[in-house]
Amino acid sequence: MFGQADVALPLRVLPAWHQTWWFRTALVTVALLGVFAWVQLRTRVLAISGDWRSGMPGALASRFDGNTGTHSLWAQDAWRLAPGWTSVLGLRAEQWRAWGGLTQAAANQIAHPERSATHLSPKAALSHEMGALAGGEWVLKASTGRAVRNPTVSELYQGGFNTLGQAINTNPDLRPETGWTQEFSAEWSTPATSLRATVFH
Repeated sequence: MFGQADVALPLRVLPAWHQTWWFRTALVTVALLGVFAWVQLRTRVLAISGDWRSGMPGALASRFDGNTGTHSLWAQDAWRLAPGWTSVLGLRAEQWRAWGGLTQAAANQIAHPERSATHLSPKAALSHEMGALAGGEWVLKASTGRAVRNPTVSELYQGGFNTLGQAINTNPDLRPETGWTQEFSAEWSTPATSLRATVFH
């Protein structure tokens, strides 16, 4: 009715569950707990006399032992820089160790020294929501990151010896594989259809 004072109703817009402080705190806590992976190799090759299907195992022909372990910590978070713009930054830390390496064949035997290394793998991504265009919603994404692959137990210690007693087909000093990756993608979507094109290097 005319002449009456306006009525103001206070409204509070709650964030989505994945935007709440408790959810982000839980993610960081889980990330800081870290990951531990341990791989153990124990290989024995025995000589067999006669038919390999029914012959009895004989003397030890070769032996390969070793262990690798990795402790990992990672953290990642997203920031809303501006309407339609989101940035994601992350970092993974790894402490890798190899120990107990042994290569043996007949009378030849090598006990390999313990190794350890620490690696940092950062990651960065940026996305832009362009809004409605050509009948659908467009999103552009670009990201880059560093990847590390440490050598396996088999790659380090599984090998043999030549006639001179020298170790062959094994490399206990093998370095990890490292590389930087880049990716760019464009996504167009409607309620019924989604198309994505990605270029990566």
